[in-house]
Amino acid sequence: MKTVDVLYHWNEPPSFGALALADAQLAGVVRAAVPMIMSTSDQVLNVLRRSDSDAILCVSPAQYGLFFDEAYRALRAIGKPLLGFSSEWCFGNPMTAYAAFEDSADRFDVSFYGQACDMDVMRARGRRAFLAHSWVSTLAFRPGPPIAQRTPRLAFIGDTNEYAPGVYSSRRRLLEPLVKRGLVDVFNICKGVQTAHHVAHLYANYAGVFCPASNGRAQGIRCYEAAAAGALIVEAQPMDPRNEFFPADTHRIAFDPEIDADALADAVAALDFAALQPVATAAHQLVRQRFHCAGALRAMLATADTALR
Repeated sequence: MKTVDVLYHWNEPPSFGALALADAQLAGVVRAAVPMIMSTSDQVLNVLRRSDSDAILCVSPAQYGLFFDEAYRALRAIGKPLLGFSSEWCFGNPMTAYAAFEDSADRFDVSFYGQACDMDVMRARGRRAFLAHSWVSTLAFRPGPPIAQRTPRLAFIGDTNEYAPGVYSSRRRLLEPLVKRGLVDVFNICKGVQTAHHVAHLYANYAGVFCPASNGRAQGIRCYEAAAAGALIVEAQPMDPRNEFFPADTHRIAFDPEIDADALADAVAALDFAALQPVATAAHQLVRQRFHCAGALRAMLATADTALR
């Protein structure tokens, strides 16, 4: 398999969704990138039937689960391998829709997971399941000036609302003293292609990006965006070592996610951003070499090819 059509939810961060897939289209890996929910089942199927791709990849499929109820037989009738990639934590996530989708049916020939624990669950069920890292648009998120010339604080862009009990409680706890002490600037930017340039500009002009806990035990898209923009990753995330794609100290500054919030603020205040330029540079080089969308998709297609032989 060398080319793929990708279905993705329209509300994915553009650095991972629309813009990253556009990068991969330019590289010749993606034939069609279809935003789900905003497209009808007939529109999606018509695009897929006309494509000369080798496979179909569904990214974050739980977010458009109704499509499979409506069109699964027609999707299968196209006759191409059907792949899935769930970058979100599924089993154990307080947002239970992900686990419910994975539990409901065996839809994919090969499945990829961003969390090793989810891969373990699905392998125990006899599925072809593999671990995969995320990716980022390296064309949209580009490095800014050296860290010493940037705003000497952390930037944070993200949600703190309570969509499920406790889902962002750790995030709020750690942010509060950082905000009070002027160590982080919090920006409220609506997620979308039309605002992605603003996020990219901020990350390219702040010394570091604060990456608090995401759901699960893996690094979220914020780390990839920060690295692509040349900013220092400052993270407090529970971690399964198998999911650690940006190793601590080499590619990021890592704090215990259970750290006292005031102690975290003290530690951040003591960071010498300019002296940590080599860490930010190493993360940026890693993203450029391995975590661009075309490379990540090629790796998935190669794994799927082998698994289906």
